[in-house]
Amino acid sequence: MIRVFIPARLSSTRLPGKPLICIDGQPQIVRLLKSLTSSLTDLDVTVVTDSEAIEHTVRRVGFDVIRTSDAANGTERIAQAVRKSSLSSSDFILNLQGDLLLNEDGFIVDAISQANDFVVTANELEWATFVISNSATHSGSTSSVWALVNKTSNKASNFLRSPSKPQTDKGIEALEHIGMYLYSRALLEKYHSLGPSHSEIEQGLEQMRLIDAQMMPTVFRTQFRPLELNTESDYINALRNG
Repeated sequence: MIRVFIPARLSSTRLPGKPLICIDGQPQIVRLLKSLTSSLTDLDVTVVTDSEAIEHTVRRVGFDVIRTSDAANGTERIAQAVRKSSLSSSDFILNLQGDLLLNEDGFIVDAISQANDFVVTANELEWATFVISNSATHSGSTSSVWALVNKTSNKASNFLRSPSKPQTDKGIEALEHIGMYLYSRALLEKYHSLGPSHSEIEQGLEQMRLIDAQMMPTVFRTQFRPLELNTESDYINALRNG
């Protein structure tokens, strides 16, 4: 079974308090939850947070919350939450970022479909992440993250921050990364036990902890480009576009 966990915190550096920022008259976190469950009515979704205000907002509209202590990143926060949950060893967790705007209706349906196919054969220490299949039309954001994907194995061997598409060696393609991850309970325990890695700290990318441990993710490709609420500019655009 796939369970969706959404890590959410108030202390964002670039846009403080963004889970509770209102768009279309609703806090972002509520807007996301309703978008998810309107696309897939049987989706099992839990918000993971250290904030009482976020917990209150989410519970008020009928969704589940697990409170955690402070955490270095979203994956660490979910690892904490899993220890408090009723997940079985066969469940997989989809880490869905709380700042996703889900501007395209088909994205989450496509994501869950690919995730369901993956868990049929995956072992407990395999994991996966998402990329945009046509990165030639990338957003041009200075915060863009690129997955360097082996064309033969369809696994990412590295991730890089770059405002433009990186040059790659033969057999490797650079595809724009979406910060969503699929992993098992055992993989989360392994992630926690490894502790922060050099590349994780240097690049500020949580997935690099597993890359540095030579644990490469399978890549799911999607034609959709979900928008994120990271900056004041993103917020203004979201207000304009609804």
